[in-house]
Amino acid sequence: MPIRRILERDGGDGGSPPIRAAVRNARIASLPVAFAGRQAAGVGKRALGRSPADVDAEIRMRTAQHIFEVLGELKGCATKLGQLLSLYELALPAEIASPYRTALTQLQDSVPTMLPGTVHAAMIAGLGEDWRRHFTEFDDRRAAAASIGQVHRAVWRDGRPVAVKVMYPGAHTAVLADLEQLRRLSVLATVFAPGADVPAVTEAICTCVADELDYAAEAEHQRRFAQAYAGDPDFAIPDVITQQGDVIVTEWLTGTPVSRIIDAGTPEERSRVGMLIIRFLLSAWTRTGLLYCDPHPGNFRILPDGRLGVVDFGACTPWPPPGFEELVGEVMDA
Repeated sequence: MPIRRILERDGGDGGSPPIRAAVRNARIASLPVAFAGRQAAGVGKRALGRSPADVDAEIRMRTAQHIFEVLGELKGCATKLGQLLSLYELALPAEIASPYRTALTQLQDSVPTMLPGTVHAAMIAGLGEDWRRHFTEFDDRRAAAASIGQVHRAVWRDGRPVAVKVMYPGAHTAVLADLEQLRRLSVLATVFAPGADVPAVTEAICTCVADELDYAAEAEHQRRFAQAYAGDPDFAIPDVITQQGDVIVTEWLTGTPVSRIIDAGTPEERSRVGMLIIRFLLSAWTRTGLLYCDPHPGNFRILPDGRLGVVDFGACTPWPPPGFEELVGEVMDA
């Protein structure tokens, strides 16, 4: 069956990710096929006199748009991959990084939204049929998107404003299936990072994504950070109110997104925020024994009192890892 017919017939329902293996595999498999086709077409364009630089730029732009279009549709593991791939642009020349920055922005702005019925079903699965008794208010509209879920604003039964993070239904099945597909797509890594140790990078991405399926571990990480930074004059970590299944309820942080300060802040504001983020990252492991591994602007905001608020603790790892001291010794000897 042609890929297009599969995609049209079996797309996601209700805002949840398409979970049929054939559908997701077909969408992901279209990426290297299209990339190979663009490279072959590029040979012909060069032969007809097109500038090699222009042809390469066109291939990069179309590849970036296609990759992030597919990743945005699939959500889950694929969206997390898109976030991780975006880090590579920091090490690339501007003329190469620009297409990927543009496409990533489109991905972040177009992540599909779960419809209210799907959200309610996910809340029932996590908190039970009477889940509404926990809240005096619950906004069905998405307040923010996450790689494998979305966040809703609500008011807890004691009057506290809260953030309710809900995983996409079917995300576990879809993500684990995606990991196997992504291991087969390592050829595309050469588009972002030529010469990289592709197998090691791919396996690290797979491990990172699989870990983020564990909301119980994420809640425990956040509790450790909240306790370690309680009362800190410079940092604010929201307390975890409850976690059940694929639902996490935490205190709501009101503040200015760091991405807004990056775009429109004064040099002094940007420098202050950058220093706060660096101080948080470098102090975290000494206070908590965990390394915070998801430092992109969407996870930070500046509170009205000037503190740096931090959210999303799904990507944390013990630090230093077992055997680290021996590894450092071997490196120094070498």
